[in-house]
Amino acid sequence: MRTYPRFLLLLAAGVSMLAAAAAWADPPGRVGRISLLGGSVFLHNDHYDEQQAAKLNWPVTTGDTLSTAAGSRAEVRIGSTAIRLDGDSQLEFGALDDQQLRLRLLRGTVAVRVRDSEQARQFTLTTPQGSVALNEAGTYRFEAGRRTGSTAVAVFQGAAAFAGAGLSLGIAAGQQAEIFGEANLGYAITAAVQGEFDAWSLARDRHDDASRSVRYVSREMTGYEELDSHGDWREVAEYGPVWYPRRVLAGWAPYRSGHWAWVRPWGWTWIDDAPWGFAPFHYGRWIFVGGIWGWAPGPIVVRPVYAPALVAWVGRPGWQVSFSAGTGPAVGWFPLGPREVFVPAFPASTVYVQRINAPHVRNIALIADAQREPHRVHHVHRSHRDAVTVVPSTVVSSGAAVSRHAHHFAQGQSVDALPVAAAAPALAPPPRRERVTTAAPAPSTMPQERAASPRDIAPMAPMAPIMPATPESRPSAPPQRQAEMPPVAPREARAPVTPSASLPVAVPAAVPPAPPTVVLEDARREAARTREVERPALPSRRMDVAAPIQAPPAAPVAIPPARVEREIQRPSVETRHHVPAPTLDAAPQHSRGTARDAGPPSRTAEPQRDEKRGNARQERREDGKDRGHDGREGGRSAKP
Repeated sequence: MRTYPRFLLLLAAGVSMLAAAAAWADPPGRVGRISLLGGSVFLHNDHYDEQQAAKLNWPVTTGDTLSTAAGSRAEVRIGSTAIRLDGDSQLEFGALDDQQLRLRLLRGTVAVRVRDSEQARQFTLTTPQGSVALNEAGTYRFEAGRRTGSTAVAVFQGAAAFAGAGLSLGIAAGQQAEIFGEANLGYAITAAVQGEFDAWSLARDRHDDASRSVRYVSREMTGYEELDSHGDWREVAEYGPVWYPRRVLAGWAPYRSGHWAWVRPWGWTWIDDAPWGFAPFHYGRWIFVGGIWGWAPGPIVVRPVYAPALVAWVGRPGWQVSFSAGTGPAVGWFPLGPREVFVPAFPASTVYVQRINAPHVRNIALIADAQREPHRVHHVHRSHRDAVTVVPSTVVSSGAAVSRHAHHFAQGQSVDALPVAAAAPALAPPPRRERVTTAAPAPSTMPQERAASPRDIAPMAPMAPIMPATPESRPSAPPQRQAEMPPVAPREARAPVTPSASLPVAVPAAVPPAPPTVVLEDARREAARTREVERPALPSRRMDVAAPIQAPPAAPVAIPPARVEREIQRPSVETRHHVPAPTLDAAPQHSRGTARDAGPPSRTAEPQRDEKRGNARQERREDGKDRGHDGREGGRSAKP
């Protein structure tokens, strides 16, 4: 009777493991966005070329690296968090998901504004000298390599903690810490002084502080900061707050002015050309009222889930459309309307699909039906000719501009018969290209443990209020520490050690080691006669294996055949463990010591034992003569 509860327990554990594995495969719900490009800015990732020009509204996720040329600037928004790069900087996004945000500053200057305390506790930035953790929301500036072998952390608002090689340091508001060295770190604490880059960053923060859109959407919706400058909010009785873009071209429709790109892990992702074109195309739904397109974000969610494109696809394998350039394979799409289910084309768990549709579809049964039978779902924009966009399939796969290749439907032409696909078209993603190592020095990998908390590290004394930078107040030389340390060159990437070109290097041929063999007495004696001759050792594949060790010579003593026979049957001795081959006579066992303590056995032990045996026989023979036995001399006759 006890087997049933145990079976149910195992079944529940198995279901939980399957659910956890499916959730582990879900893409992150949080994503970054390239929100500003000033000058030459480049994006590095694992799929495209090592260096490609960064694009506005490009999604930023784990594994991406942004670099700016001298005199350029860039900004990345992750919900309410703003990350800004100064000129000649390189920043890697080591991890960006729902639980953490880990950055790696390879070189340059980065300004960070974190508004939410929870987001601050998830933030970690690594430099060649160590890692910095934020303990409060605030405004920060980080520098790496601006001075040789140094890292600078300026805290204008908030609190931070630095942890490096043997150094834990708390940094309070109004302070700037400069850390020097690599193995032995030193530091200096000065007042945090604003520069021109800080003033520019703070001006953008003040613009976000006055946002009116935060009354209708969450600050954690990536891209919300652009809505005030490019549109207006109105209340619609059926849909709630609706945002309308101010300036669009005649005949404009959502998901038409931009291009498609393959972004892992989501797959085909919409990249819009408009400066405001991120939040309205990755969150919410679109409505068409009175001949005007409007965006309905739905109810406010603390942290909304990002989607690559909220569209329903049109087309099927072999579907062709006549374009101006000729007839060819085609693919189409239209925006999802209010209360319509988004069915992701990428692998995702049921929990993820429910979470991404929760603000717009409350009925879980409708979500399940849309996943099971997507062709039966009713779409409000399916029959709207101005909402459907159809292009050659090569336009999607090549990332070309959609507006220049879109099919124009004739007046009165019906689009009701267009086949609605279940998910994104089966288009092959762009071929993956091998990543090429850049010439920039790569800092050493620092441990990802969280830095010490300011509760454990006593912060320095409060500094003077932050003052604007002036030629007199800005230090021209690095501040002096209590113990003067020489400047340390920046850490370079480790490369394989190569010998000097002036020295001749002999590369031995790869010779496999010989199999072990049993060493006989004749071979030992031959080795004894030639042990004085120097012989080169054969090269080995392993660096920790030395040349075979010659066995010590055996003493020139005749050994009984039976003992030699037992020695031949012994297994061979591995020479690669750096131990000499054993001698033919094993060391005798002792009750109070080991064979090593007893030393080598005596070679005269056998003759002494035979001599004692002979004396005993002689005594017995003489004893028989004295006693007599059976009337014969000597009693028992001895064998010759």
